[in-house]
Amino acid sequence: TGQMDTSFSGDGLVVTALQRPRFGSLRVDRVFAMPDGKILIVGHFSDFVLIQYLPTGELDTTFGNGGIKIFDNLFPAMDAILQPDGKIIACGGSVFNRFSVYRFLPDGTLDTTFSGDGQTVVNFGLDPGANSGGLPTSLALQPDGKILVAGRYGSPKPGWENNPYLDIGVARLLPNGQLDPTFSTDGKQIFPTESASGSLAQGAGQPSVVIRPDGKILLAGGFPGRPGVAGYWSMARLTVSGTFDSSFSDDGQLFAPAESPYCSRTMGLLPQPDGKIIAWGSSRTGPLKIARFLIDPDTDGDGADDATEAAIGTSLIATDSDEDGISDGDELLLHSTDPLDEDSDDDGLLDGAEVQTHGSDPNLVDT
Repeated sequence: TGQMDTSFSGDGLVVTALQRPRFGSLRVDRVFAMPDGKILIVGHFSDFVLIQYLPTGELDTTFGNGGIKIFDNLFPAMDAILQPDGKIIACGGSVFNRFSVYRFLPDGTLDTTFSGDGQTVVNFGLDPGANSGGLPTSLALQPDGKILVAGRYGSPKPGWENNPYLDIGVARLLPNGQLDPTFSTDGKQIFPTESASGSLAQGAGQPSVVIRPDGKILLAGGFPGRPGVAGYWSMARLTVSGTFDSSFSDDGQLFAPAESPYCSRTMGLLPQPDGKIIAWGSSRTGPLKIARFLIDPDTDGDGADDATEAAIGTSLIATDSDEDGISDGDELLLHSTDPLDEDSDDDGLLDGAEVQTHGSDPNLVDT
């Protein structure tokens, strides 16, 4: 009905006062609905902050210090994601502008099984004294528990000495926090957002990283423009092993001019079931910019693109490979069921019957 939910803190609204006035207002970076119904907030002043509420809106006194956990020794969060086991992964800056990644246990303490102390610093090898470095802005979690972190990266280039972060850096970490040596030989990859001719002074903007159902990795950023230089979208697709995917825009890299200057600071990516990609970003002059890119065909129109279906073994010409009543695309992208198994949870009911007739979860035996 759009009305405030009075079962939440009595009137549908919670106000939490934090006794840190010298750091100004709290910025909320991410909000998560936890598996047990609790609500977790990841945010920052100049410090890193976690706050957890009960489903009824009260602070969760079993979490941190009365529901609040403040880390004055961690850099502020830029992004955060939630693991299926309830652990929290976040990324932020670091001394010398490197990429920092943190992992927390569900109770808000740092997870010491992650790199020994709960935090990993990724160094791309730049000289910190040359106005170089980077800032992580996006995280993604693979089904196998590996972690992708992407962000701005670079060294000053001629004419851009005060804006060094002109490229996109991405790293993949193992679940234990170490760099993954199977990703681009050393766990790191650089997407140089200048064109091959060097004629486009591209920029990273606020890069995003997402993982496709076939395991390939999409990166996007954007150069916001300046007087006389129009803004650009910049996008890349990597293979599972971290190399540029030559089936994407010939060399794995795409540069698309925006319609006007100051309008391509890319903030997010959304792969559609039909293989198209929606990218959106902010603008220095105000308007929201949304673009859609044609990437992969979907021959059978089932919502899963041909590249994804070829990778997992489903049919390119039949919309429902396991004949369970749900299209392959919906199984992959909406229900997270197996498009090659008609009964994903082995409970004796077809996935389609569970979703369409019983309203139960096709991934759980008892719902």
